[in-house]
Amino acid sequence: MKNILYNNTKLYIPERYYNNNLLDRFRETRYEKEESKIVSNYFNQTDNVLEIGSCLGYVTSLLSKKVNSVITIEANPELKESLKLCISNNDLNNVIFFNSYISNTEEYIDFQTYDNIVAGSGDREDKEINNVRGWGHTQKIYTIKPTKLLDIPNINSINAMVLDIEGGELKFFEENKDFINKNIKKICIELHGHLMKDKNFDNKCLKILNDMQFKIIKKYGISYYLKK
Repeated sequence: MKNILYNNTKLYIPERYYNNNLLDRFRETRYEKEESKIVSNYFNQTDNVLEIGSCLGYVTSLLSKKVNSVITIEANPELKESLKLCISNNDLNNVIFFNSYISNTEEYIDFQTYDNIVAGSGDREDKEINNVRGWGHTQKIYTIKPTKLLDIPNINSINAMVLDIEGGELKFFEENKDFINKNIKKICIELHGHLMKDKNFDNKCLKILNDMQFKIIKKYGISYYLKK
């Protein structure tokens, strides 16, 4: 395990992912840049946030300092220890972490991992399309038993979401429309239609949210902030 300090946040990186693809993101201060802007500008102490796709916990740390509470979920089993260390050593006392994949319908999910840490996904479809942008040969797959969203303790206290799930957005929205419509007032989401075979993927995600009266307030690259 390697550790670095990035914008005053302690992060812990498994050896497999400690490579220039990731390190360059830190050196050039572009790691999770868009989501960081949204969290800094639009989230506050009235928010109880569900974050799905924690990765190393950097956005989790930013959320912890801005909001009332955070439930954060990361499916990659290789990042479980990294996130525990991040939460403990950054004193993120209002964060609860689950190492799981969220699905209400699947009995098991094959979770794809690659040496590119941000490529982990249970849903992306681009191995055949573009060889996961050159990382396909590094694939390792873990079979995971998912957690149903409503089985998460205190899930009904949530009123905001941050999603960065590499192609899982549409399925998550389709499975959890009732919960989102009832509970969620603001969403930060990264849309990954470029990883999927459906060319209308991003538009379908945005239509579901629009039908629930969410409006796009800000867009940075492929990251969106929407609010009711």
